[in-house]
Amino acid sequence: MNKSTFFIICIFFLFSCNTGINKEEKRLAIYNEALSTFSPDYIRHFPNDLTHLNKRELFVYYPKSTKYNKKAGLILNSWVDSIFFIKTLSALKSSNLPRYSILSDSLIFIGDTNEYYSIQGGIPLPSFSDIHDQFGLNNIRLNNREKVYIIETKKGEFLEKENLVEDLFLPQKWQHGLSRGIAIDTIEYRIVYWLVMW
Repeated sequence: MNKSTFFIICIFFLFSCNTGINKEEKRLAIYNEALSTFSPDYIRHFPNDLTHLNKRELFVYYPKSTKYNKKAGLILNSWVDSIFFIKTLSALKSSNLPRYSILSDSLIFIGDTNEYYSIQGGIPLPSFSDIHDQFGLNNIRLNNREKVYIIETKKGEFLEKENLVEDLFLPQKWQHGLSRGIAIDTIEYRIVYWLVMW
């Protein structure tokens, strides 16, 4: 799948979320098809029910498109009702998940063009470059008020050999791996779910 096909899927999903009469079945089918691309072990933190999402954007990076995107995975950018948001935030705060400011120097953004190869530790997560509020090619971030909760990061090869791409901007220890987690924006009641493999 090439980059233009990827964006067509995103546009279709966005369009179907914002048009007329009940399109929930169609939206759910697109969402479930995207989820089925990846192992259930890695996507269980994504919501099963979309009805509490007021607005959503789904970005799918299929494994065969890694030469264009430098990653495979899913990002669900969602604005939710206050009850669901408070429930989710409370669960995250009471968990033992590591939490970081989006501006932390510890974060390594997969697919970004910043040079991270000198960082010894580092926590990888997707660059979020396709989410609407990016801040430029070499400074791809979410809103600076957002916090990220890291569910899991692992070094290793989680894609087929032919879909692995070397990224010279990454530290050697993170040449290939997996990251999944949730970002929270308390002002906009926004929750961003991600899974990324590279």
